[in-house]
Amino acid sequence: MIEKELPIKVIFSGNVMRPRKFNHHIKRVRLFGPAEDFPEEIRLDADEIAEGGVLTIDDLTLPDEFEVVDRRESDPIITVEHPKKEKRGKRDD
Repeated sequence: MIEKELPIKVIFSGNVMRPRKFNHHIKRVRLFGPAEDFPEEIRLDADEIAEGGVLTIDDLTLPDEFEVVDRRESDPIITVEHPKKEKRGKRDD
C-alpha cells in the first residue's frame, strides 16, 4: 500500500452543454491504496451539475481499497453557477 497524488479530470460529456462559468477548486488529490492498482488520473463525470451545483470529494468513484487521505468528504471539487434568469425589460404601454 502506498500514498500517491493524482490529478482529477472533470469531464462534461457531449450529451450536455458545457457550462460557461465553473470553478475547479481541487485539481489533485492524495490517495492511499495498493501500488499495482493506481490509475493515471481520477475522472469525475460532471454532467449532473452542468446546469448548476457542486461535486465534492464524496462524489469521486474510487475502488473499495482506495481512500482519499488529504481532503474531507465535503470539500468541493467543482462548482457550477446556476444560469441567471433573464431580466424582463420595461413594458411599453
